[in-house]
Amino acid sequence: MSVPRGILFSAKSFWLAAFAMLIAAAAVLCTAPRGSKAAPVGRSILKPALAALHSYSYVGKQQLILQPGKQVQLINHRGAGCLTYMWFAGGWKGFDHTVIRIYINGSITPCISMQLGMGHGMGYRVAKPWGVGTIGQTGIPSGVYDTYQIPYQTSIRVTAQLAPAVKKTPLFWWIIHGTDGMRVHLHGVTLPTNARLCLYKKVNIHEKPLQFFTLCSVRGPGELFAVDMKGASQGNFNYMEGCMRVFINRLKTPEFLSSGLEDFFTGTGYFNWGIFHTPVGGCTYINNQSHAFSAYRFFTRDPFFFQHGMKLVCRDGERLGGYLYYNPQPAVYTTYTWVYRW
Repeated sequence: MSVPRGILFSAKSFWLAAFAMLIAAAAVLCTAPRGSKAAPVGRSILKPALAALHSYSYVGKQQLILQPGKQVQLINHRGAGCLTYMWFAGGWKGFDHTVIRIYINGSITPCISMQLGMGHGMGYRVAKPWGVGTIGQTGIPSGVYDTYQIPYQTSIRVTAQLAPAVKKTPLFWWIIHGTDGMRVHLHGVTLPTNARLCLYKKVNIHEKPLQFFTLCSVRGPGELFAVDMKGASQGNFNYMEGCMRVFINRLKTPEFLSSGLEDFFTGTGYFNWGIFHTPVGGCTYINNQSHAFSAYRFFTRDPFFFQHGMKLVCRDGERLGGYLYYNPQPAVYTTYTWVYRW
């Protein structure tokens, strides 16, 4: 069977073009300078960025360095980069109330001062190990870890201090990792070089029914990173009807971040299904007798940015559109609010 002339012509043209390209490639190789090497694809782009990255690690194994009433230095590192991992362990009573402080850029005031329990989403003692990508507890003796990205521009210093009730020197373990030359990345967004992570705390604040209270109020641009909270009431769980509100960019009208307190932490029904942990939010403690809970919420997968300030507000119970949601009673709260600022 004969083949149409047009198809034969196209095939002949293809092979002639291929042969010409092969000759041209050979000519280029022959004229290349002797001893020259082809650069790997992307090398000129990746090398400067990767060459600036220098990771480091500080470790303490079964140390007797914590002294009652004294702040003890764990690391004092100079450079510009990002802390990426911290792990602490110890078996003494009061471990959860040990205070970790983080100082950046030579400041005498810490940007972060947290109790180990509350700073890892546990406002009350938790007996079982658990963990997600960002925080967790890892067994007995008590151990906690976090992968908070804590940026610094010239230096970073981490200290530890026993709770006031601890009167003896316990055994202490720690691991701290970081990388110079690294910047904070949140779900595809790279934060500015001058970003810093700040912790705002409210401790044991007593609120009356329907009373508003502020978790934090900051100026300028930034990103809401996380919220840890514990709460309790002698009456009932109706204080959890309170909606979380945020005033951003100097607006006088708030935006609602939740339809109730447990909803803010990704729970439902006053956490009536009990303890749970997810990368976004979770409940680490619930007590139906004391009407107490502790929970955490991260804004890493759904970053919440602002340009001209932010105020985060909650309420003991709720009234909306003239409707009072049940019978809220006085409640006491402790809150940790984590905010990146620049």
